[in-house]
Amino acid sequence: MLISRKSDFSMLDGEEECISLTDTCDPDDLTSLCSDVLVRGVGMDPLSFMRIGFEAARIGLEAQAVISMRVAGMMGLWDVSPLESLQMVQEKPVAVAAAAEAAAFALLRGQTADRAISASITQIGNHTSANMTRLSRRGPSWL
Repeated sequence: MLISRKSDFSMLDGEEECISLTDTCDPDDLTSLCSDVLVRGVGMDPLSFMRIGFEAARIGLEAQAVISMRVAGMMGLWDVSPLESLQMVQEKPVAVAAAAEAAAFALLRGQTADRAISASITQIGNHTSANMTRLSRRGPSWL
């Protein structure tokens, strides 16, 4: 089986053609083709993984703060909604589904893996940020 069209390897981030191929290429030679794509860095931002790491660190800090406020609420030290325990269980599948959907749509649009990860982690970050804001506004219960 031969790959006979240049357009078989196009459409990464709106670029018309991500790599240049001859009219036909042997599928056994796909390893060199893939390494050619990686060497050229098609659509990849070299700092994207650093940004993803910083975003993951921010999410980790926010998640720890949310957990602390919820535990303090369970002990009666933080003002939380009576339904907070139920809400914290119900929000997990929604956040995971939103993150998976964002990653899937990014990949379906032909974006690179780093952009798919970034889209996914942005969705999770939106949920942790909303929880942090909501719980921090309520404040300690003794005030």
